[in-house]
Amino acid sequence: MLPLLFVRSGKTRSHFALLPLFWHFTDRTADKSTTVAFPYWHKRWGGETTDGVFPLLYYRRGARPGGNDETSFTLFPLVYYRRDAAVKVWVTPLAASARGPNRSAGFVGPYVWYDDKELSFRFIPFLHADITHHDTGERVRQYGLWFQMDAPGRKSRVLFPLFAKYDDENEHDTWVAPTYFRMRRNNGDHVDAFVPFYWHSTFGDRDTTVVGPFYDRTAPGVHNFGLAPLLFYARNPERSITVIPPLLTFRRSEHDGENVWHWSILYFHKHDKDSSLTTLFPLYWGWSDKHRETRFFFPVYWHVANFDEKRSWTLAGPLFASDSGTWRTRGLLPLAWYTRDSESGYASNALMPLFYEATGPDHFALFTLLGGYQRSGPSRLWYATPLLWSTDSVQTSFSMLFPLWFRHTDKAVERTTTVIPPVLFVSRTTPEESFTTAAALFWRYRDIGSATTVVLPLFYDVHDYHLSRTTAFFPLFIRHHRDADDATYWVSPFFYSHTTPTYGTTFGFPLAFVPLYWDIRRGNDRTTLVLPLYAQWQRATYRSTLVIPFYYHQEGLRADGAADGTYRRFAGFVIPFYDSGVKRPGDFEWNILGGLIGHETIGHHQYVRFLWFFNVEHGAAPRAQTAWYSQPARTPRKVAARGLNVVGF
Repeated sequence: MLPLLFVRSGKTRSHFALLPLFWHFTDRTADKSTTVAFPYWHKRWGGETTDGVFPLLYYRRGARPGGNDETSFTLFPLVYYRRDAAVKVWVTPLAASARGPNRSAGFVGPYVWYDDKELSFRFIPFLHADITHHDTGERVRQYGLWFQMDAPGRKSRVLFPLFAKYDDENEHDTWVAPTYFRMRRNNGDHVDAFVPFYWHSTFGDRDTTVVGPFYDRTAPGVHNFGLAPLLFYARNPERSITVIPPLLTFRRSEHDGENVWHWSILYFHKHDKDSSLTTLFPLYWGWSDKHRETRFFFPVYWHVANFDEKRSWTLAGPLFASDSGTWRTRGLLPLAWYTRDSESGYASNALMPLFYEATGPDHFALFTLLGGYQRSGPSRLWYATPLLWSTDSVQTSFSMLFPLWFRHTDKAVERTTTVIPPVLFVSRTTPEESFTTAAALFWRYRDIGSATTVVLPLFYDVHDYHLSRTTAFFPLFIRHHRDADDATYWVSPFFYSHTTPTYGTTFGFPLAFVPLYWDIRRGNDRTTLVLPLYAQWQRATYRSTLVIPFYYHQEGLRADGAADGTYRRFAGFVIPFYDSGVKRPGDFEWNILGGLIGHETIGHHQYVRFLWFFNVEHGAAPRAQTAWYSQPARTPRKVAARGLNVVGF
């Protein structure tokens, strides 16, 4: 009677089912039988018996053929129990235990324990923990906020977060909240600290002390100290550095003062074993090396010397002094001076414009307003009026239109001296160097290595040939060029610029500290901004132009920097009214209001776009636009790295 009753009987197996209440199965060969009288079921397999009441009760005991004696009992959800030859497990909602040959574990409420050959621990969350490593002998315990660790040769104690202590054979440490720390080691290392107010530590031959803003650190050959933020000092065997921020002072000294670099606001000084440079901007400038020196204190003092040639001249206001070998000249320019040569016996005296006298071996000269006479070897000179004076000899020549113009030339050394008193003009030149001054405002000195030009009080130019050049026109700009890396700096109240062959940064207008113009170049990349209306930037693969707020254009670039024919353009106000683009040669698209309505041609396909998201193909493009089918494959469509294509948003 299907489907309610099923009966089958055989030599080794039999079935009986009265659905859905009762089912029985027997396999005599396997010594196995199963009986189900829902919800109760019973199963026997050899010496193993299983009873259950689904889904609450499960109980299995005995040994199946070829197996071991096992017991398993479940009363869901209250109890689970299992036992076999090696393991015994029982679990309840409030407690559990598992034991085996190598480890055991369990819990009772919040209490948890675990044991094996290497590790044992007992644990109550937040209240207690006891962990023991049997292999190392280390034991860690916790009782509330108290923690302690004990191990062979070391131990620690912690009362969190107030106190901590650590001890071993070589070190003893103590910490007390909030920031006290003390350490002692058997080798003499120690630390005492109360952060952030005090720190003192010693590690070997290194010692550090910090008291508030003061710090001091010493080590072999090293000494650093400071009073932040007022003073910082550091010294090692190679150099020493001093920084005084309130005075904008930085000093670096190397090799026991052999090399020094010092900067303090307007004062700068550096020297090494060969040269020295000192500047008190903008008044004083001094430079010297083993062969020459130059000193300027604008505008009253000027001094230039060449030690190899034993020549020098000095101008201090109207006072003038000059030395050249055995020659010596002193004067009160432009009124009086005298000259002496200790080797030749030459001497001269002048009180302008009344009197000039000079004597020497085979030489005599006497000049007055009314007349004068000169004898010098084969050369002679005389005059009857003080207005016109001219003489010439084998070695020198002299011309004068008194008192307006004077010129003297030493033909042997090719040295020419020109003086124009009405404009306080003095010039002295040789093939190696020259000096010129006019009206006490213009000053220029040149030699084979450098040139210095000053137009007081606004213009200064110092040029060290093949090294650097600094030009200043106050208060408009300062320019510095360094030949070593071809770097140029411009500093002005209106702009700032720093350029090299591969780098450039320019910004300014109307003031450097409120810049409206920026021009930045890094290699082949360049960005130009005219705030707040215009921007242009170029990268390796594209160039973009933006006119805020109504125009944007971007075109793709080939590797050589030429346009590759792709572009993107839109025009509008805030939301672009019109934009168009060529994504690859032969394609074209345009949109109004970012895609409210538009059209796009892709190969021989044509699409109409409306309401931004709907594209409808309406027909093939004319033959002129599809002629590329028989041509070689074109360059794949290029997607620009950046753009404002609102249709693709």
